[in-house]
Amino acid sequence: MLIDTNSIKIDNIPMVQYLISAKFGYHKIWAKDSGRNMAFETTGTLGGIFPKVTLTFGRLNKEQMHIISALLNKATISLQYYDPEFEKIVTTPCYSGDWEFDQKVFNKSESFSVGIITRKKRVRS
Repeated sequence: MLIDTNSIKIDNIPMVQYLISAKFGYHKIWAKDSGRNMAFETTGTLGGIFPKVTLTFGRLNKEQMHIISALLNKATISLQYYDPEFEKIVTTPCYSGDWEFDQKVFNKSESFSVGIITRKKRVRS
């Protein structure tokens, strides 16, 4: 959730200044024992909830693209975001999904989106 200009940071760099929007997802990963029984009741063990934040960047100039691409192309990044259930800023190791951008004019990218996915399940601390 966006609550102020420091609501989303990647490697301690505030992202809000580059963004058009942010989409927050809390994805449930189920264990191997999960499924439906003969009565069609759902059974199984919740392995964890893994947050995903999809960031939509606005048009970026060359200098901005240099900053963002250096962050998104790392194997592991640190994501800080506000978790509304825990009512606090959470920091977690993440990776970015594949990303690409269009360019129609010199020195400006078009808007693009990328998913930032947590490497660890969400836990109350």
